[in-house]
Amino acid sequence: MTEINMTKQLYPALETDTRLFFVVDSVEDNKELYDTLEHAEVAKACLNKKNSPRIRVCLVRHAYKEEMDGLTGWNYDDQADTFTDITPDDFTA
Repeated sequence: MTEINMTKQLYPALETDTRLFFVVDSVEDNKELYDTLEHAEVAKACLNKKNSPRIRVCLVRHAYKEEMDGLTGWNYDDQADTFTDITPDDFTA
């Protein structure tokens, strides 16, 4: 059974989504999803500069909203096809 199917069985109301996010990560930090560039820039500024933090625009599959510590944010099921980087070349005609 795949992880996504297990997640859906445990949380039947949980639906995954595919959409664009600003993704912040570094060589030492996990990928975090943000709806706005402003929030992504704040998150990047909080990471250790020695770890080369970055912001990418990605198409993220298997994303879902999750509540943690009273806040609702985006999480994802990490699978081989979860992240696809979007580059300026993707928008040229």
